[in-house]
Amino acid sequence: MAELPSVLWSYRTTPRSSTQETPFSLTYGFEAVVPTEFITPNPRMAAYAAEINEEERRVDLDLAEEKRDMAAAKIALYKNILTGYYNVRIKHLRFSPGDLVLRKNSVS
Repeated sequence: MAELPSVLWSYRTTPRSSTQETPFSLTYGFEAVVPTEFITPNPRMAAYAAEINEEERRVDLDLAEEKRDMAAAKIALYKNILTGYYNVRIKHLRFSPGDLVLRKNSVS
């Protein structure tokens, strides 16, 4: 139970295959900084400038709705691809009125 917050954090900050976006970025409009990035030096934290970050954050928040729309379009495309993949293996049968069909009666 003690690991639940870290598991939720990793789930929210991992990009999904269907949208290529993280749930955190779709919700809040910008990427999260992982807590380990504060401890270990890295280029992302070294290039941090408060004024530039605030300006870019406002731009990201303005574009958040567009980002969500693009993610919804990607999800729709992803679902269509999966549907096509599934439907290739389906045998389509057409029945006309009066055709005899064997019905399986299972005991409940």
